[in-house]
Amino acid sequence: MKLSEFSLNDIVEPDVKWQEKAQAYLDSLAMPPGALGMLGHTAVKLATIQKTLKPQIKGKSLVMACADHGVVAEGVSNYPQITHAIVNTALTGGAAINAFCNQAGVNLTVLNVGVKGDVKPPEPMNAMVHYISKPVAPGTANMLHQPAMTKEECTEAISIGIQLAQDLDANIFVLGEMGIGNTTSASCLLAKYCDLSAEQVTGPGTGVKGEALQHKKEVIRKILERCSTEQEPFEILLQVGGLEIAALVGVILGAASQQKAVVLDGFISGAAALAAKAIAPSSMSYLFAGHQSAEPAHKQMLESLGLETLVKLDLLLGEGTGAALATNFLEASCNFFNSMLTLDEALKLS
Repeated sequence: MKLSEFSLNDIVEPDVKWQEKAQAYLDSLAMPPGALGMLGHTAVKLATIQKTLKPQIKGKSLVMACADHGVVAEGVSNYPQITHAIVNTALTGGAAINAFCNQAGVNLTVLNVGVKGDVKPPEPMNAMVHYISKPVAPGTANMLHQPAMTKEECTEAISIGIQLAQDLDANIFVLGEMGIGNTTSASCLLAKYCDLSAEQVTGPGTGVKGEALQHKKEVIRKILERCSTEQEPFEILLQVGGLEIAALVGVILGAASQQKAVVLDGFISGAAALAAKAIAPSSMSYLFAGHQSAEPAHKQMLESLGLETLVKLDLLLGEGTGAALATNFLEASCNFFNSMLTLDEALKLS
């Protein structure tokens, strides 16, 4: 689907009447009000999104969007552009994300929208992994000197994400990503969308510290200075975003237009959510924050999104690992909501 064919008017807020029904049902269960904390809040939100008092997980699909970043040339990462090697590892089933998807029963789709290196899907393909190759460009341009993407590239990446959300057979979408250098992109997006400084948004990413971390902050400061006049949501995304981040924006918009839930992973998918929020604020009603990562500015990002995390794991890995694990939390919230007796029913047994 082309972005020009997609209507943001299809993204509407969930029916508040269902929220009231779900909250009333939660309060009627045989336990003190609020006893299950975030499990209760999660169950109510899922019931509201799905318009039922029997919310179900009918399929969990993780989209791991992958692309490279030209800004790596500025020394912002501890690693060179080895994105392709990590993607190849996931395609063989040997990455951390494979282990967690297999454990949680999550279908993994690896989406290549701009990996610079040579991606080599194994033959035969791992049965638990689906690979889609739709490279928009061999990574982004070096955003220190020019916009990361052209308007056409950004639009195409978003469109790919929207189409994927429409094609996948799931009612829970899980976001993951892979792209060396993408914490720099996510930091710039956070700074631009939330009016923050380079000092406030820059973290270690792949583990940079000391002088290297100060250098990364300085690179981000210069990037923000270069595009300081850009305020329009789409323009911000193409100036400092990544192709994989733009694709995840599309997945969020596509899922929200179908009134389906989306589980964010860490700092990078959170940056995609900030862009989606700026483009279509109602899409936020369908988001769950899977976890809070160890990236320092992730907490600020989640507050800007108005989301509470399901679990806190102090992960830095990305790939969707924390979000995949958090889907177990969603399953648990559905299970208790669907199986517990109400207080009236319990009293009748005594």
